[in-house]
Amino acid sequence: ADMLAHEIDVIGPNQIDFILLPYCETIGVMLLALRPGLFRGKRWATFSAAMRFHFEAAGISAPKRWHDGLQRWLFQLLLWRKDMVCFASPEPYLARAINSPKVVYAGEPAEPLLRDRDEARRAYGIRPETCLILIFGFIGPAKCIDLLLDSVAGLAPDLDVTVLLVGVQHKDYLAPILAGDAAAQLRSRGRLLEVNRYILHDVDIDPMNAADISWVFYNRHFVSSSNAIARAGRFSLPVICRKRGVIGKIVEDTGCGLALASDAPADVIAALDTLVRNPALRAEMGRRGAEAFGNATIAAFAKPIIDKMQLALAEI
Repeated sequence: ADMLAHEIDVIGPNQIDFILLPYCETIGVMLLALRPGLFRGKRWATFSAAMRFHFEAAGISAPKRWHDGLQRWLFQLLLWRKDMVCFASPEPYLARAINSPKVVYAGEPAEPLLRDRDEARRAYGIRPETCLILIFGFIGPAKCIDLLLDSVAGLAPDLDVTVLLVGVQHKDYLAPILAGDAAAQLRSRGRLLEVNRYILHDVDIDPMNAADISWVFYNRHFVSSSNAIARAGRFSLPVICRKRGVIGKIVEDTGCGLALASDAPADVIAALDTLVRNPALRAEMGRRGAEAFGNATIAAFAKPIIDKMQLALAEI
């Protein structure tokens, strides 16, 4: 905060028309609320995925925190500030819960690079007949890979299901899982594939093109929004997730997948069995996801923020 204030003074407030703080967390809602002179009176906007005080009112399942009330009070101080013109959130529930024109929904963009399904499967060595469950992104503790592999290994033998892990792996977390019995069983049958690297979108085929189901089942501590749900929607993929947090609420509201209240292996196996055996259900859930996230573009993300900025600048 002090560095930013210093930079504004060095540049000269008269040389600045507007200040856009890409992430509220760069400074923190407390300092932003309690230092009204930080931006030297200049109009400003910000973006945050960390607001949680509205979860209970919005029907989002998440543990209550002692400081949610404090966060609500600090957020209200921000709304009262005349220089703050826009607070954007990547999930729709904050804007719905707060009756203020300053609060806008700016959904994370997920621009799909659509390719032929068979071509995508050949690129990653995936058999054409198997039902593919995809985990995409950084493969770390939040993604419950052990639960997924145990559950897929527990499916009925007649179900041909393959798991594809795409993304840089957290070695300390994943190594013992990939050395376990479930992984060994799936690997021996050609049903566990790994791409332990970043995918380059101007070089690689997006693995989403090859998938049938997207696994966005995060651990109990992860309750925020995620680009994973938007990406699945843009590729018309059904998701399986925990009935918890922003993702669980979105899946319940849109019907774009299965949101499970339990992480018991038997319940996860039953949910996977339902999706794998029912292509029509997968297609319908994928359609709902595509409908919900059809506008998850860079332009749509930026528009509500830019609109507020333009209105503020027009008043200067």
